[in-house]
Amino acid sequence: MKPILVVQNEPMMTTLLCHRLTMNGHSVLTAIDGRSALDLVSWARPKLVLVDMLLPDMRGLDVLSRLKHQPATADVPVMMLLPYAHEGDTVAALESGAHDCLVKPIQPRELVARIAGALSRQKVAA
Repeated sequence: MKPILVVQNEPMMTTLLCHRLTMNGHSVLTAIDGRSALDLVSWARPKLVLVDMLLPDMRGLDVLSRLKHQPATADVPVMMLLPYAHEGDTVAALESGAHDCLVKPIQPRELVARIAGALSRQKVAA
């Protein structure tokens, strides 16, 4: 089973996301920064990537851009985690290729529903 990669540098948020995802039958890998995330994606081939907009070494949009510009990862759904509801950030993420955006604090049922939607759209497109 391909994992979901959670790219988040806040330990409490990472724990909450991983718990919710594993409770819903997903395997999960984590990265605390953009460089680690890009390294993991290259060998783990996740089915979906959740990327925080604010990472310690690069912006989440930079991670998204690199994923979308590499042929091996261009089709992997990416969902951005935003620290606040700001139209500019949401639009920038969607225009850069994000499948969806979630604003923190993330509601657990919404997270699961949006991931299910992104994965089902990915299957239809394949």
